[in-house]
Amino acid sequence: MKQIYLHIGHGKTGTSAFQALMAQSQKMLLSAGILYKEHPSFSNAIRSRISSGNIDPSDTNDWFDTQVLATVRNNQNYDKYVFSCENAFHYMDSVYAALDNSKDNFNLHVILAVRNPGDMLSSEYHQLVKRDGLFISYEAFLERTSYRCKHAFRALEIIEQLESKEISFSLLNFSNLGYAITRRISEIIGIDTLVDTHRFTTMRVNRSMSVSELQALVLVNRLYGKFAGTKLSDALVNSLPDIDSDPLLPSASSSKKIADEMKPIIHAINRRLPLSSPLVVTSDVEIESNLICPLDDSQVAIIKGAISELSQSEDRAWRAKRSSFLMKTANKILEKESLGVRVAFRLMKLAQHLQPSSQPIREKTRRLRRMIRR
Repeated sequence: MKQIYLHIGHGKTGTSAFQALMAQSQKMLLSAGILYKEHPSFSNAIRSRISSGNIDPSDTNDWFDTQVLATVRNNQNYDKYVFSCENAFHYMDSVYAALDNSKDNFNLHVILAVRNPGDMLSSEYHQLVKRDGLFISYEAFLERTSYRCKHAFRALEIIEQLESKEISFSLLNFSNLGYAITRRISEIIGIDTLVDTHRFTTMRVNRSMSVSELQALVLVNRLYGKFAGTKLSDALVNSLPDIDSDPLLPSASSSKKIADEMKPIIHAINRRLPLSSPLVVTSDVEIESNLICPLDDSQVAIIKGAISELSQSEDRAWRAKRSSFLMKTANKILEKESLGVRVAFRLMKLAQHLQPSSQPIREKTRRLRRMIRR
């Protein structure tokens, strides 16, 4: 019987690191009868960069049948099939429907990663600043969530569904395991002796932000919006993967509200976790930082205008330098080559494109055009 492993979980629970391990080990795993199929972000995973896994559960309502089971049906030469995507955490109904209706013969084992609710709220704030253009303070974000970690509630829902449907699963606490979670997942799948997990116990893939970076992103989001902030965060994460990230500590009053809201959920999840690795409200490593960007619209306009003017000034200087070089090159061609008029004309057209208001460049271009027409 075919064995399917489905790896899902909270955001920021080492999923990108595991996906990097699988992508980089794919050929060796294939020879061992284990399929981890390629996907659009496969090249990112190979380079240990941000990836989205090898399925897209948001694509269709029947993704488990059309992506997971279809892969098994079309690739019968393997014994194990591994699928990883943290986003599947939000689309599990497709799994339950497929198990109820499918005639395929397979075993399914779900690997679900969870983390401390306080840690997850901090991580969610990081992610919203990085990907969604958020620029409100952490305290304002916590108030918006009603001090409830939706991922923990969702995790308990999934656990109860898996238990009721008698679906085999492993529950892992990332807050306890840290980056060793990659090796633990490999042990569950049975590939820990085949792949090199050692370097992934220290390697950061898709890290969170430092406080300084987060403050810069908050400002960029406020000034330029989501697209600019996302571009900046990706550049920081991919270019500087080893910078330490800084989880955020709520105020004392917010911490108490989180604890009051989350204790029943933590207790319920802990009944399924080993006694040695329980969830707690929050880890002890957070630092206090209430990021905020209190700029009104007039301040934003002035700052954007100043930055834009500086950028345009640098751009004008670059264009002037390049057009001057093109003009000098055109003159040298005309001096040394009697047949170089057309080449010189093309160079002058480029110079005119760079500096369309330059009178000397316009006149030179006109003279060369007349020479060509003779």
